Amino acid sequence: VDIAGSEGRDPVEDFDKINNEINAYSDRIANKPQIVVGNKIDLVYDREKVDEFKAYVEGKGYKFFEMSAVTRQGMDEVLQETSRILAELPDVEPEYEYFDFEADDGEDLDYREVYTYIADDGVFTIEGKQLTKIFDSTNFNDMESLRYLYRYIKDKGAIAELRELGLRDGDTVRIKDFEFEYEEEEAFDYEPDEENEEVF
Repeated sequence: VDIAGSEGRDPVEDFDKINNEINAYSDRIANKPQIVVGNKIDLVYDREKVDEFKAYVEGKGYKFFEMSAVTRQGMDEVLQETSRILAELPDVEPEYEYFDFEADDGEDLDYREVYTYIADDGVFTIEGKQLTKIFDSTNFNDMESLRYLYRYIKDKGAIAELRELGLRDGDTVRIKDFEFEYEEEEAFDYEPDEENEEVF
């Protein structure tokens, strides 16, 4: 957190807001070990505020570190503590859902179709029933999972169709209510491991 309270920020409010968002997103992530780093310590003029914040987070059972990314003050201590905690954590396999690309949804012949069009607001849009299930199972914090999503829409011809509609680098693409900036990335053009081909 910004311990200096730059731009009128309140470190306690920021700390609580971050943790509320983590708790709302995932109990699994919220239960992982956490340390609290007060950044911008070089800009602090009121030491009492730092001590109050330290007492607040330590009262919740967290270790508190002071740091300045600019002057590098305290960075070694933060890295050492992070390394120590990571070394003590058990190895955990990534949690992915397994998706069968070949499965149909009952008798729905439209299930595996993918549709592309330019929406009324000018956004390039991709839709599809199977695509929706795959999209909902995608881990957007994991590059492998994103690659599988990209491969799916590319293999379905959606990227080529959008290009025919005028899609260029920097244009906005929408899947469900998620929008992203399209960019042709070599990182996505790869041949996946067949053993993990259906993993999301």
